[in-house]
Amino acid sequence: MADMNNNNTYQVIAHTRTLNLTVRAEFDNEPVAANWAQRIFKAKERGAAVTVGNVRLVGTEITQVEYGPIGGPAKILGQHPALAEAQAKAEAEAKAEAEAKANATPEAASV
Repeated sequence: MADMNNNNTYQVIAHTRTLNLTVRAEFDNEPVAANWAQRIFKAKERGAAVTVGNVRLVGTEITQVEYGPIGGPAKILGQHPALAEAQAKAEAEAKAEAEAKANATPEAASV
């Protein structure tokens, strides 16, 4: 597994129906993470099973597959581009709002 403090660490997250389980795997580079994300997504589409490490995922149980840098934006496989754009815009607005609140001075808040 990759070092959590490394900014070049990527993750693949697979969400499943059963027990609302989330499986997360870390990789040292983006091409490997993207490859695994594609493998899991293809298993989801075909209803096949795929094994990641010691975890076996059944394709019919996978609801969503995403990958990206840890702490960064995730790419959701199979998502419509307009939906992805809207989600990215909402995340950017939420981040800007959080930064604005963090940068607000206590004096301004009490006025």
